Amino acid sequence: MKRLFYIGVVLLGFLAACTQTDFLSPTDVHDAEYALLIDSVEAAFDGSKYHDFTDSVVSPALGFYTKSDTPRDYWMQARCHDLTGCLLFDKNKLSEKATAHFVEALNILDTHFDARQAPVGRLYSKICIILSRLAFNFSDEQCSTKFARLGLDCASSVGDTSWMLRSMANLGLLYERFGKPGEGDTAYFYCDEGLRIANADRFPYETALLENSLANSLRHSHQYDSAIYYFEKSFALVDSDCQLFHKNAIEKAFVHYRARDYAAALADLEVAYQSKDENIKTQAAYGLADCYEELGDTLRAMPYYALVKAQEEKRVTELNHNAEVLSALNAYLK
Repeated sequence: MKRLFYIGVVLLGFLAACTQTDFLSPTDVHDAEYALLIDSVEAAFDGSKYHDFTDSVVSPALGFYTKSDTPRDYWMQARCHDLTGCLLFDKNKLSEKATAHFVEALNILDTHFDARQAPVGRLYSKICIILSRLAFNFSDEQCSTKFARLGLDCASSVGDTSWMLRSMANLGLLYERFGKPGEGDTAYFYCDEGLRIANADRFPYETALLENSLANSLRHSHQYDSAIYYFEKSFALVDSDCQLFHKNAIEKAFVHYRARDYAAALADLEVAYQSKDENIKTQAAYGLADCYEELGDTLRAMPYYALVKAQEEKRVTELNHNAEVLSALNAYLK
């Protein structure tokens, strides 16, 4: 009898394991086709590379997976909501619609899966990083930090090194932005810890993120030579079509601007101005205008100032229009 009991326990454990992982494989030809489509969109966003995907790429897949209620369908629904959120966030860093999709993805994962499983914990971490940035864009330090820490906890719980490193870089950048570069549990701590774990050959993009985050902290602390050094290291690990490449360019330009090396600053700003990211392009325009103004060329500065003014007016409108974003994020955290 005892032997049968143990056999039963083993079988139950096996069945439980199967139900916990059966969401990883497509169930039919149509599922496989949609899964391939989702993978292609996800690959495009990996490394923050910009591609001209639209909502119509993911919407049909989301419609397909909402017709059934198996673990596989729920898993793919969560992935579709995540990617739809990414597409919307890519266009508008203050997007209420993006927030709704991200929160829906987390609700699906909470209801149907165990965050201690590798693919689930990885997706959790990815979404939490973006939500921490959304909260930061609304200047909510507490909400932003909570999501950032949740992202690190999820990645750590499943031992996913890539998303652990991305989460550490994110926390380092947030602490630097909130004016806490190097006191105790702050930006330097997460950057140093991440770089201690990172292997640039295995995790080039993650290492580049950490070096960018550290460079920003050093810039914040007025250690300009060291900041330039880490910006250059980060540059070397990413492609020129990557958002991080343009981000490094603009932030390095501001170091040159502080040193009154306007020629070097202009060279970096021209690179950043080619970015498809509206925020980076606007910051680059602001820097270009200031550099030309310092050089006494007001005529060349004026078009850039006009672009910055238009974008700032648009941002104020979006902040007011999307006031429910923080409510939705804080409601989820509670």
